[in-house]
Amino acid sequence: MKCPTCNAVSFVLETRELINRRRECFNGHRFTTREVFVRPVEKRSAKGDDRSPKGNTCRRRGCTGTMRPGKALWPTFTGTPDFPLDNEICTLRQGGPGKLVDCLKCDACGFSTTKGQP
Repeated sequence: MKCPTCNAVSFVLETRELINRRRECFNGHRFTTREVFVRPVEKRSAKGDDRSPKGNTCRRRGCTGTMRPGKALWPTFTGTPDFPLDNEICTLRQGGPGKLVDCLKCDACGFSTTKGQP
């Protein structure tokens, strides 16, 4: 920590009650510092801010981002029968043009979700 008088480096002379520290800089100035514990503050949107509606937070573990409206490309699938005489589609693969759909995208981690298939 630097001295408030001369900006020189200081060292601790004594500590009292684990929160008060008596310090002295290399130029001989003495001063006291006090340790303060700060709690993290939640980010709150201003009243009427439509960018972060209530309940629209990301559901991924550890992410506190806000889900915002966006667009996503929904893939289409094509299939071929496994056996020549079988008309049921059994093996699927991505193919054909995708469809542009509305989604919600997290502004912090990039996770996106849709309401369902278009």
